[in-house]
Amino acid sequence: MATTCSCEWKAKEWVHDSYCRWTHCRMCSWHHPLDLDTDAGFDEFTEHFAHCRGRQRHASVENWFKNNISFGASVQDIVSLFPERGPFNEKHCPTAYEVENYHCIYLWLPLSKLRELFPSLPYEWSNSEDSCCFYFEQGFGLRMISFEFHEDALPGELPALLAYFAWLFQLPLDDNLEGRRRIEDGSCIVSLGMSRKQESKHHYDNQMLTTLEFVDPRNPPQNGRNYTCPEASDLND
Repeated sequence: MATTCSCEWKAKEWVHDSYCRWTHCRMCSWHHPLDLDTDAGFDEFTEHFAHCRGRQRHASVENWFKNNISFGASVQDIVSLFPERGPFNEKHCPTAYEVENYHCIYLWLPLSKLRELFPSLPYEWSNSEDSCCFYFEQGFGLRMISFEFHEDALPGELPALLAYFAWLFQLPLDDNLEGRRRIEDGSCIVSLGMSRKQESKHHYDNQMLTTLEFVDPRNPPQNGRNYTCPEASDLND
């Protein structure tokens, strides 16, 4: 077991010594002599991360809903965050025909345009295909924010971003690798899931699609996904 650690926690990130094998939390200054690759090291980190203040800040819904982003926001409210798009309103938005319980329109944006709006997204793991959709109930405003991440994972492997978000939001995954929780005040459902992309000449069968969604519980879209939560639960428990 290592007895010293020369790594330094500076400006809310670790400056690592190249030879250090200690386990470090990427969201706070916590570290531990056991290697994360060991069962004991993994258990120590799991116990810490459940109560990590840094994780709680990153997972807080208030950290994701900033600026003019809120359920009920209009298309114009969201578009105003991207002035380079020019004039844009509801009539320019395509219809999300998969939503069956109301007339749903959406605004699609590449993830690369959202760095300042969602700083807790792990952009170092993203690629040019990743995206975000804002879904609106026409006349009633924003109902859901959906992030899609394209990942490589062999059968039986857990995609890296799916695992990351499950840990970040402390979402237990079911047999279908899906999880969801309603935050304690009941104002938002956080939903996580995975699907395998269809094989084509451009995409192979080891490519997965990880989906992270923030859903308005007042009128969740009926789109084939399950947003039913057994009970309200604090993401920071």
